[in-house]
Amino acid sequence: MSTFAELEITVGRPVEKDGYPVVLRLYAPKSDQDERFPQKGCYSLNIDLDELNNLRGEDSKYAAKLSEVFFKNPEMQAAFNTARDAANAVGDNPVLRVRLFLDTGAEVLHHVRWECLRDSNGKSLFNGDTILFSRYLASSELKPISGKTAPKALVAIANPNLADSKDPANQSKALAPVDVPNEKQRAETSLNSGGFSVTTLASPPNGTVPATSKNILTELENGYDILYLVCHGGLVGDDQVPMLWLEDDDYPIKATLLVEGIRNMRKQPRLVVLASCQSAGTAASSTLGALGPLLADAGVPAVIAMQGNIKMATIKKFMPEFFKELAKDGQIDRAMAAARRRVVGDPDEPDCDDYWMPVLFMRLRSGRIWYQPGLGSSDGSKSGLDKWKIISTAVANKDCQCTPIIGPGALEGLIGPWREVAMKLSESFGYPMGGFAREDLPTVTQFIAVNQSLAYFPKTELVKRMADEAKKRHPTTATDFLDPAIDIASAPLILKEAGRRLRKENPLEPHRLLASRPFSIYITVNPDDSMEDALREAGRDPRSDFSRWNLNAYFDLLNFRKYPSISDRYPDYSPSVDQPLVYHLFGKLVLPDALPPVDGKAVTEEASGAPDEPKAPREIAGCASCVVTEDDFFDFMLNIGSKGGTKPVRAALASNALLFFGFRLDDWSFRVLLRSIFNKEGSLARNVGQNFLPCIGAQVQPDEERIEHPLRAANYYQDYFQLCKIETFWGSVDEFAQAFDKNVPAVDQYLREIAKNLA
Repeated sequence: MSTFAELEITVGRPVEKDGYPVVLRLYAPKSDQDERFPQKGCYSLNIDLDELNNLRGEDSKYAAKLSEVFFKNPEMQAAFNTARDAANAVGDNPVLRVRLFLDTGAEVLHHVRWECLRDSNGKSLFNGDTILFSRYLASSELKPISGKTAPKALVAIANPNLADSKDPANQSKALAPVDVPNEKQRAETSLNSGGFSVTTLASPPNGTVPATSKNILTELENGYDILYLVCHGGLVGDDQVPMLWLEDDDYPIKATLLVEGIRNMRKQPRLVVLASCQSAGTAASSTLGALGPLLADAGVPAVIAMQGNIKMATIKKFMPEFFKELAKDGQIDRAMAAARRRVVGDPDEPDCDDYWMPVLFMRLRSGRIWYQPGLGSSDGSKSGLDKWKIISTAVANKDCQCTPIIGPGALEGLIGPWREVAMKLSESFGYPMGGFAREDLPTVTQFIAVNQSLAYFPKTELVKRMADEAKKRHPTTATDFLDPAIDIASAPLILKEAGRRLRKENPLEPHRLLASRPFSIYITVNPDDSMEDALREAGRDPRSDFSRWNLNAYFDLLNFRKYPSISDRYPDYSPSVDQPLVYHLFGKLVLPDALPPVDGKAVTEEASGAPDEPKAPREIAGCASCVVTEDDFFDFMLNIGSKGGTKPVRAALASNALLFFGFRLDDWSFRVLLRSIFNKEGSLARNVGQNFLPCIGAQVQPDEERIEHPLRAANYYQDYFQLCKIETFWGSVDEFAQAFDKNVPAVDQYLREIAKNLA
């Protein structure tokens, strides 16, 4: 639950004569319920935009008029006061987060200077750091935020030769040259104050690479946290198309060219700062301000734009303070508030009364554009070092009392995000549902199974899609593996070759990383052979087995001569570091070879058992062994029982430290896996007393786009999994891999230590 109050103000499409409908929702600290104002219906906001526009040159009168109109309804003022009281109830450091959401049809209100609002006493609301304000924007793009890295910023300063502009409206004649040296110094000094490394695009003599649209987009592909753009802008033609004067040969260019380029990036900047020039004037400021919603819709988490001709004294004070505060925790609305307070409270610059000029457009309810990866709480307040030490000790034990459980996220480096895979399947098969349901793989594949009247059909399609994505992301010259017509037989070979290339390129690829540690049992929910291949590449000799949860006689998976278990193939086998066991809990694509003939009778692929009873081909049976659809997960829970898996696997799940590698906490696979583990005989010992080995789970922080209140969701997950003795790791699979590699030494070192201890 949040430690501060949240107030969301939603303004809807205007209703004739009744103005704009307004609804306020308060989420009080340490409360899971929201309070709606009014309880039924909505408030009405009657705002005269022309009247406000006429007051744009008189800031004080503008702020007074806007506040009068907004708080004209005393009930709305009372609701806002209730929110402030809820924040003050927290303690010594009260904080109220205010988000303004302008719904479809109310976008014209983005031209209003909401940052000027005052309370009933005439005091500015948003010039301190006790009330955090942002304009919240929903986005159709679903790229999650990521953990904090060494922060990088790209500064782009465009100063084209305006005399040669091809602008048909000759608007460039009204624009003065950009003061590149001072803009460059101002931007770099501000960013450096926050610890950001800076790359600058500017034409000679102030730089070496001009700030063209192509150069900006190309440089951004190198992965920057911040884009700081200084340029002219304008609204051109009768349609008032937003244009930017960059240093392209044909300028101005449509602003949407830059927006769409950023939309299609795999790694977008976390923040775009649109800094209008001192000489840019009202038209340019309006254009840059209008880009905020466009960039947010393109998936950029946060955008700062200037809604007027801001004073250089204000920029000089505001920007360094903002970036310094932002670098602390990535809390962008808090950094904005702190910078405003610094501007207003500076006795040396009493004329900085345009603190409201910088506008924050944000698609993040939490206000955080990055998080601190690590064990414990999502804000990094717990270091988790003690738990890593316990895991390290468990791995270092000569019996290695730690078992990794490999989740779907471990394959995303190979095939891309599973949500994108689900989306492509939903598009191919006309999945009728909308929203986030199109990204839920069990739900989408369940629809395909019903729609095609064949339970295993979506599994074969999924496997071919996985191979296709792997081939695109990791191309190879091995043409044997790259036949354009991917079928079920060739798909595992494509995955194998692409996985080999990925592991060769990336030392922290999850399977390669885990293969370098002395685990004797590896449990995976994935159907491919990446773990076995990685172990062989590490010089080890793995064995593998899979769960036979699918009891359908057509697939014949219970025929242990045709698909022998590990004990049938190796009666005296016991998992060890040299010969580890890889157990596929949710099925396996490539099934084990049949046992040798008995009495001269071999098990055929076409049939086993009664001669007139047809059986599935081996490739189809492998797909059918995989848990994919919603029904599969239910059947797995019903059929696997409390004794599912081999005896060593059951013992490991019941008593070893568990390392969940590549799971999202809201995935079907993780929820079903967790229930399966705690249904195992002996697993109740995890809930008794203090003598238990820990579990660590890797996950991406709750998604801003899918979860209405991510901080509350984060706390919920944290509390829930603590009951299961699972320590949550807040971060991506890659971040978890980095932390694991740092805290758990490689296998050679362990083997030397074990040999030394045994000597």
